[in-house]
Amino acid sequence: MINEYRIIGTIGRGTTGLTYEALATKGPFRSQRLALKALSIRSLTTWKTLDLFQREANTLRSLSHPSIPEYVDFFQYETDSDSVYVLVQRRAEGKSLQVLVDEGYRFSTEQVQQTFSKLLDVLSYLASLNPPVLHRDVKPANIILNLSNSDISLSLVDFGGVNTGISTAGSTLVGTYGYMAPEQFAGAADVRSDLYAAAATILCMLTTQPPSALPQKRLKIDLEAIIPKRERLKLGNVYTVMAKLLQPAPEDRYDSPLDALAALEGRPELDESKNQFLLDIISTDSSLSPEEAASLGKALANMSSEEPKQNALQMLSRWTTRRIRRRKPAGSRVILERDRSNRLLRVSIPPKGLSSEALSRGAFTVAWTSFTAFWTVGVLTGGAPIVFSLFSLPFWAAGYRFARSTADEITGTTNLVISFGGGEKDVFYFGLSLRGALGKGRFVEGDARDLDRASMETEMYINGRPIAELVLNEGTRRHVFGEALDPVEQEWLRDEINDFLKSQNRRAFRSN
Repeated sequence: MINEYRIIGTIGRGTTGLTYEALATKGPFRSQRLALKALSIRSLTTWKTLDLFQREANTLRSLSHPSIPEYVDFFQYETDSDSVYVLVQRRAEGKSLQVLVDEGYRFSTEQVQQTFSKLLDVLSYLASLNPPVLHRDVKPANIILNLSNSDISLSLVDFGGVNTGISTAGSTLVGTYGYMAPEQFAGAADVRSDLYAAAATILCMLTTQPPSALPQKRLKIDLEAIIPKRERLKLGNVYTVMAKLLQPAPEDRYDSPLDALAALEGRPELDESKNQFLLDIISTDSSLSPEEAASLGKALANMSSEEPKQNALQMLSRWTTRRIRRRKPAGSRVILERDRSNRLLRVSIPPKGLSSEALSRGAFTVAWTSFTAFWTVGVLTGGAPIVFSLFSLPFWAAGYRFARSTADEITGTTNLVISFGGGEKDVFYFGLSLRGALGKGRFVEGDARDLDRASMETEMYINGRPIAELVLNEGTRRHVFGEALDPVEQEWLRDEINDFLKSQNRRAFRSN
């Protein structure tokens, strides 16, 4: 038993830990089959492994796609001799593609096409996020296929090498030889690197051989020597797309999973103007959900190249206006208002009052401060030099921050106003007022045109769980608020603020 999870078997070893099959003994996932990935601190050879594991958990927490097993839990488990970090997800049904290949399973052309399509679809979802999510270790062992139905079910697993960003130049080398794109050996990767790995995976599916064992010609896999012409014709678009994605130079591949999927399905690629419009809509912190972004991309791809650009933009503008706004989370007490002209935004965050989360934070704060006080008194009364007690100052500062955050959560109020000429006066103004415990607070104001975006950032970890805060970015200045909100409220409020700011940018662009 680990907490409320009962281990019933071993699944295998991933990039950053050993994975077990488990059953939940209580909670919403009771009696369901789960995958429990454990990382032992004693087994670490480098702290980078722990960093990757925590990054994997934080990334999975925010993902939602049918081909990615659902995130369930992440916690730290203490034993007498070790500390273990545990990541829990739903168990992906089926067998890994690698196991199927090793067992000698022969895939039909239709099954290969379905697998390729579903793999590109999930990569398209990851690429549509902001910033893009790079898996960096796509390979047969990390793809689970369920062949029980005519329509193949695919799950992409083991996000142990995940990275979030446009590019990973200079980052840690992550991946599997044969499936890694050439640029990954230099520590660089982008969405096109995952596309290379996807194509290499499909090639293994066709040949039952790892790409590293296949003949090469002019520094790339010699596909014509491997796959007979008759078979290439039979594969059709599967072969064409795979061949392009296996090009050594990233610029010779498709620019995005969406383009590759369009080519695989026989749809025209997005032209440059449509691509740019799509990027404008789903740029930094867009409130357009990933699923909506993917749907928008398909709408763009299905447009005929002869369609007048202006009509296309008008149609998509109406589409996004209808779809872009998210619903306010149920139970949220946050008040958000926009005027009819969409030039004025008001946000009010009331005190949260006593809650189980606030009490938990308070208990943690008391324990933290008590330990710090005990250590400090021990140093001062134990005859050690007074300078040693100065080492406790950062811990006292952290304790004060915990206490202030908890008190603000219970009694604090926050008000935000952003005006782009809304109201009676045509002014560009923003003001953020934060009133904390005992009436103390702070107030900032400025020109609304200097606001870049709102973002969510992890402030700290408590018991292995990230505590996030909202940040309003004004040029080089950062204004923090909303620490007491639930993550779903923070995401909603961030998206609403960014949607409002983007609407002003689009209005300014049209007026110019």
